[in-house]
Amino acid sequence: MKKPYLLILTLAFCFLSSGSLFANIDKQVQDLPIFVDFELFNGVNLHEVYPGWNQGKGLPPTPATISNSAWFRADELHGSAAAAVIYSYHGIKDEWIISPQFLATETSRLSFMAALTRFWDDPVQGNLSHNDSVSVMVATEGYAFTETVHSFKFANQPDWQGAFYDIDLGAFAGQTIRVAFYATNGQEPNSLAAFHIDDIVIKDAVAKDAMAFNLVHPATNMCFDEETPVVVRIKNDGLEPVSSVPVRVRVRGAALHNLYNAYQGVIAPGEYVDFEVGAIQNPPFGEYHFEIETELPGDGFAENNVVSNIIRYNDEPRQLPLPKMTFVGFYTNNLGDIYPGWYEARGKDWPRVAMNTDWQGANYDGSRTANVYFSGLGTEDWLVGPKFTATDELVVELRAAVEYDWNTDQMGSDDKLSIMVSADCGETWHEAAALTNQSGLTESLQDYTFAIEGYGGQDIILAFYATTGNINDPQSYLMHITDISIKSLYALDAGITQLLAPGNSCSFTNAEEVIVRIENFGTQTISNFDVAYQLNDQDPVIETVSESLDYGESIDYVFQQLADLSGDTQHSISVYTMLENDGNPENDGLYDIQLRLSSFDLATEGVYFMSFEEDEDFADWHVEDGNNDGITWGLVQDGQHANSGEYSFAYFSNQSSVPSNDWLFS
Repeated sequence: MKKPYLLILTLAFCFLSSGSLFANIDKQVQDLPIFVDFELFNGVNLHEVYPGWNQGKGLPPTPATISNSAWFRADELHGSAAAAVIYSYHGIKDEWIISPQFLATETSRLSFMAALTRFWDDPVQGNLSHNDSVSVMVATEGYAFTETVHSFKFANQPDWQGAFYDIDLGAFAGQTIRVAFYATNGQEPNSLAAFHIDDIVIKDAVAKDAMAFNLVHPATNMCFDEETPVVVRIKNDGLEPVSSVPVRVRVRGAALHNLYNAYQGVIAPGEYVDFEVGAIQNPPFGEYHFEIETELPGDGFAENNVVSNIIRYNDEPRQLPLPKMTFVGFYTNNLGDIYPGWYEARGKDWPRVAMNTDWQGANYDGSRTANVYFSGLGTEDWLVGPKFTATDELVVELRAAVEYDWNTDQMGSDDKLSIMVSADCGETWHEAAALTNQSGLTESLQDYTFAIEGYGGQDIILAFYATTGNINDPQSYLMHITDISIKSLYALDAGITQLLAPGNSCSFTNAEEVIVRIENFGTQTISNFDVAYQLNDQDPVIETVSESLDYGESIDYVFQQLADLSGDTQHSISVYTMLENDGNPENDGLYDIQLRLSSFDLATEGVYFMSFEEDEDFADWHVEDGNNDGITWGLVQDGQHANSGEYSFAYFSNQSSVPSNDWLFS
C-alpha cells in the first residue's frame, strides 16, 4: 500500500505546483508601448531582462509550462540579437514566447521582424514543412490563447533576410490581453529551418507617426563616389496619410555633415518610401556614423523618430602587393587580427553575412594553412580581402592541397575554390579563376598561379569562395591553402628586401660592410645587373651582381666597397637595384634608412622600458630572420596577450617544418 499512497501524493503535488505556477506569474498590466529587441536575451533569461515576458512549452490553447523553451539567442545573421527556434528531423516543437498583459484599444498594433533560414547561422532560405507553423496568438483571459491573428506556414514563410510585419489588434479593444508567438512542428519533425523574430513593438497607433527606418545609401556593400547620395527609408507608421515629412541626417566620423530635406509626396499608412536627403561631396576615407531623424509636425509617437549609430566604411584602396598570407597565428576567428582588412563571410554566390565560418587554421604538410571542410551541400564560406588598386599584371599565387577523409578519395563534381572579384565595393561578384576537381589537387601542397585580368587601374576586392555547388556528391575532405600572394607579376622585376648590415650599433667605424638581401620578383632569370647604396648625400656606390637569380630566389650581396660611418652618430643610407627594363621600380629598394648609435646607459638613465606602443620609438630594435623562412618576429596588436597596452612583438612558429632561427635585438 505504500507505493500507491506515495504516487497519489506525487500527482497531487504536481497538480498543485502547476496551478501555483500560473498563479504566481506576474499579472501586472503593462502600459503601452512595449519594446523587445532581444539584445539582453541569452535563451533562458527572457523574464528577467524583459519583465512580464515569458517562455513556455506545450500545446495550445494553454501552454503546459511557463518556463524556458526551445527559443534561443541568435545573433549572427541580421546585425543584432534575435530569438530563434529550430525545426529539424528530431524532437517535438511546441514553443512559446508570451507577452505581458496590456489593455488593447481600437488602435493597438503589434509589429516585429521575422526571418526563416536553413540553419540559425546560415544565410540561406529555410523551408517549413506542411505541418510547421509559427502563429501569433492572443489570450483574452490568463494564458488561454484561443485567437490566432497571423500564422506563418509553407505558403507564406518569410525570407531569410527578414521582413517587418504589422498585426492589427483593434478587434480586442477594451480587453486586457496577451500576445504570443507559438512555434510548432505539428508533432511531426520533418523539416530543416530556423525561424527568427526580433524588434517586437506593441503600441497604440496615432494619427501622425513618421518613422525613421534605415539608411539605404550608402549601403554596406556600396562605394563612396565623388558625390555620394545619402538615401534614407522612412515609414508612415500612423493612421493617416502624411506628406512634407522633414528628415535630418547627421554624418559624423571621417566627415561632418548635417543634411536636411523633406519628402514632398503623400505616404499612405503602413507605406515605406526611399528618398535622397542630400549628398556628401568628395568624401574622405574613413569610418562614417549616420543618424536619421524625422521631424514631422504633430508626430504623436516620438519613440521611433531616430535611428542612430549606423556605420559605413569608405576604405582607402591599398597598393600591391598585399601582405603575403602564411596563416601563421590564424586559428578560427582571428583572420582580421592577423591580416587587417580581411574577414570571413558566408553565403551562396556572394558574401551575404560577415561572420565566423568553417575556415580555420591548421598545421599541414609542413606549413600553416587555412582550411575549410567540403561535405554535402553545406559549404558556402568566404575569405574576403581589403580593397586595393589592381594592375594589368595582377596575379594570385598560392599553394593548395586536399585532405580526404578515410572513406573518400575525390572532390565533388562541382566543388570549387573560386577566386572572386568585385569592382563595385562588394555589390556584385564575378569569378576570375577557380580550383576544381580538374586542377590536379593532391594531398601535398603544390603551387598555383592565376592571372586576374581585366581590372587594371580599378579599385577591387578579391575573395576566396569555397562552395560545394549544387550537386549533392558524397564528398568529405578538407581543402588547404597557404602562402597566398596577391601582387603584380612582371617579366623583369628585382629589388632589395632587407638591409642586413650595417644596423644601429653602439659604435660606428670607418670600414662598415654593407650587406643587402636581393630578390628576383620577375618571371625571367636575371644576372649581371647593378646594385647600389648611397650614404647620406654622397655619390652612390654602384656594383654589379654576377649571380643568376630565378623567379622568387634571393641572395645576400656583400658590397666590395666599405662604408665610412665614423665621425657622426647618425647616418642615412639608401639601397636599391638598377635592373634594366625593370617593370616595377616601386619595389627596387629601401630608402633613407636611419642608422644611429643606439646605446642606453642604465647607470645614468635608469630603467629601460619598451612596450612597443604607437607613441613609442623602437626604431633601434632589430629583427633578424636567421633562417630566411619568412616566419619571424613581428609587431602584433593584441591587447589580450600584451603585457601592457595594445601592442607586443610576437613570434609564431606553429610547427613550421624549418627549424626556427629568429632574433629580436634591442
